[in-house]
Amino acid sequence: MTVAVSLGVPTYGAFPGDPWGFLAALAALADSGGVDTFWVPDHVTLPEDDVRANGGRTRVDEPLDLLARTAAKEFLEDATRAHGVWGSPEECLRKLRPYLEVGVDHVILDIRPPEHALDSAERICRQLIPLLHAEVP
Repeated sequence: MTVAVSLGVPTYGAFPGDPWGFLAALAALADSGGVDTFWVPDHVTLPEDDVRANGGRTRVDEPLDLLARTAAKEFLEDATRAHGVWGSPEECLRKLRPYLEVGVDHVILDIRPPEHALDSAERICRQLIPLLHAEVP
C-alpha cells in the first residue's frame, strides 16, 4: 500500500502578498515534494440580489443557524484536539499511524492559516512525506 498526500490551503480570500504568486509557489513546492493533489477551497458568498430578495437577511442571521454554527465550532475544536495532526514530522507521523494501520491510503492535510502555508507545505514535502513513504513503502 502506498500513501497519497494532498495539501489543502483554505484561504477565505486572504492571501499573504500576491495571490497568484503565493499559489504558484505552493503548487511548485507540492509538485517537487511528492504531493498527490493540491487544492484551494475558498468561501462562497450569497449574491447581493439573493440577500435583497430575503429582506436583507442572510442565513447567518437566523437564530437556528447561529446555534448550529456554535455547536459545530465546539465540535470541531474538540475533534481538532483529539484528531488534529500538528507538531514535528515525527509527531505528525505518530498521529497518522493509526489511520495507516487500518488501511487509509490517502491523507489530506489542511494547512492554515495562509500566511504559514508555504513554510508548512515545505516541511510536509521535505520532512513528513519521506517519513510516510518510509513507513508505508
